[in-house]
Amino acid sequence: MWAAIVGGHPVIGGAAAVGSSLALGRKLPDLPRAASFGLAMRGHLVLYGGASGNPDPIAPAMLGQKSATLTRPSLFHYTADPKALQAMAKDVFKMVTSGKLKIQKAKEYKLADAGSAHADLAGRKTTGPLILIP
Repeated sequence: MWAAIVGGHPVIGGAAAVGSSLALGRKLPDLPRAASFGLAMRGHLVLYGGASGNPDPIAPAMLGQKSATLTRPSLFHYTADPKALQAMAKDVFKMVTSGKLKIQKAKEYKLADAGSAHADLAGRKTTGPLILIP
């Protein structure tokens, strides 16, 4: 899954991301296509997470066509300093309190319905957190 910021609004998927200045993704299905067509001039391609495996290879020349950048940051590099982590956490809580950042309510399943929860996850019928209630 990957997303892009188009006109300041997040958009999921590749087709709608054409001309975006920022593309975010855990696994871009077609990384070269995203880099050459999906990004705006001087755009940023940001890969995160690793659950779906390594991303497809991309030639630096593909990024050079639009002076785009590619990065795969690690959360641990941004949170290694306790003071920096506290400052970032404070910023996040400020955004939540001000309403700029909305927290999605978790979808709850009875523990007896764990199979349904798993099927919904596998079928990509859910977004956000899921909680099994005993």
